[in-house]
Amino acid sequence: MVVAGLMILAGCAGGSMRGKRMLQAADSLYTEERAMAIYDLLPERALQILDSAEIVGNLPDYRAGLLRAKVLSCSYTMQQQDSAIIICEALLRHDEALHNADFRQDLYELLLNAARRRCDYEEMVRWGTELSGLLRGEGLETEALRTDAELGLALTHIGQADEGLAKIDNAIRQLGSTRKFNEFDAWLIAVKRKIAVLQEQGIRMEQVITLADLMQQRLDDFVSHADDYHDGTYREPAEDDVPGYHDFYHAQATGYKAAAYVVSGDRQAARREVDTFLRSSYGQTLDGRYSVAPMMAALGDYTAMLSTYDEAERHMLSEGDTLNGIYASILRGRAEAASASGHTTQAYDYLSRYEALESQLNDRLQRSKAHLYAARYHAQEQQLEIQQRKSEANRNLMLAVAAILFALLATGFALYYFRQQRIIRKKNRVLVEQMNEAVAYRKLYESQDLTWIPQEDKPLNALAPDELSKYLRAVILRERLYLNVQFDRQAAIDYFHLSKERIGAAFSQDSEYTTIADFVNHCRLEYAKELLATSPGMTVDDIASASGFGTRRTFSRLFKERYSITPTEYRNQNC
Repeated sequence: MVVAGLMILAGCAGGSMRGKRMLQAADSLYTEERAMAIYDLLPERALQILDSAEIVGNLPDYRAGLLRAKVLSCSYTMQQQDSAIIICEALLRHDEALHNADFRQDLYELLLNAARRRCDYEEMVRWGTELSGLLRGEGLETEALRTDAELGLALTHIGQADEGLAKIDNAIRQLGSTRKFNEFDAWLIAVKRKIAVLQEQGIRMEQVITLADLMQQRLDDFVSHADDYHDGTYREPAEDDVPGYHDFYHAQATGYKAAAYVVSGDRQAARREVDTFLRSSYGQTLDGRYSVAPMMAALGDYTAMLSTYDEAERHMLSEGDTLNGIYASILRGRAEAASASGHTTQAYDYLSRYEALESQLNDRLQRSKAHLYAARYHAQEQQLEIQQRKSEANRNLMLAVAAILFALLATGFALYYFRQQRIIRKKNRVLVEQMNEAVAYRKLYESQDLTWIPQEDKPLNALAPDELSKYLRAVILRERLYLNVQFDRQAAIDYFHLSKERIGAAFSQDSEYTTIADFVNHCRLEYAKELLATSPGMTVDDIASASGFGTRRTFSRLFKERYSITPTEYRNQNC
């Protein structure tokens, strides 16, 4: 059973602102493309991006919900998988799902995959049936048969083995007669599901070997006649990926044969197939070696099995994740190896740890199911309560139409007003986040200004305009001259002993600040922005004065022009 289980496991698969340009929501980094490019590595950040993308209007609510569910469904945490399921079930009641078959298909596929990851076979049957019916209704027979194979595997796990095998056999029969890649790929999946069922039941090992041989023959035919199989479907691998595709499935077929020979007692044939498997590219990976580790033990090669388990265990420990079925199988394999070597005490210790972990995993699964059922029940209660309120509202409408219309108009106006205020606050928050994200880039850029000096020891009048501009900016930043409210062009002329023409020429060459006044105001605004975020004890008037502005009115006007938000709004968003 361990061999069968492992074979099933193997089969599952900003730059700085220029001039006075104001920040716009459309400039946001919050897009679907950015979120989905990182969701498998940084799921929490992907969820934050999706939230912000919905707030600024880059994603409709239903699309954002679907993508959140996709990110959460890939988690190994059952609570997050539960959240993905609840989101998808709620979206099935959305207007988009009622009128858009593609959107509904995406939801069914996510629900089916979530059930598969949880090994919840009853839910697999439920959503697989829904998905298969939808696909057939849309004329996608190949995808429907692919789903039927998954559905058949699930049916065998809930006591309907004959019906499940019949579905898988029907898919194999209908998909196996054409040289089209999509049908061929779906046929491979169906054959793998048939083998998985036979291995779990421990029967008809000769049929497993026959099916595995047929897989390899068709894989070889695909490589030899790739042009005939070409159909342009999205599942078809690129030309450079064909060898990897062939190696992966060819090696899996070899592994199926090795497992069948082990169960049949043909050790010589099993050893031959294992050796062939290990010479493949997939067989040299940790996942590949792990899938045949129990076969190595069955052939008496406990050293190779334990070596693979050691590597897998180190990987899991580095990830901090040993609460899973894979680690449980490792403990059981270690117990078998210790027992075979006569180390009874060690074998008992491993077996005890295995049983404790299995019990813990079963308890966690039951708690997760209970949590999911409770969440569904709560959602149904909410729906019932909503329906009751609607019925009551209808009765009240018939009794006092005029009064209710007036109330609805007043309520609608109030809701619209508060909603608009909320949207404004949310958009301001996004603008503040963008401003704060830009701080690091601005500080790096200005740190270069602070330390810049001419390459040669030249008098100021001898410097080229661009060099003079860098020097003036460096001194103004380093000495914080901008904090003096009296510091203007004339003050700069007096301070640097330069003519107004020289200073004007220096800044006219600048790509960001066309006058020294523009640069001084930029420095003051950046300094004021830091005080607003870090000095809650200072009033806006105090900050305006401390930043070098003559009046609060001037400070507020320039701040709003620069950042599209008032100083008070910026401070409130940072609190």
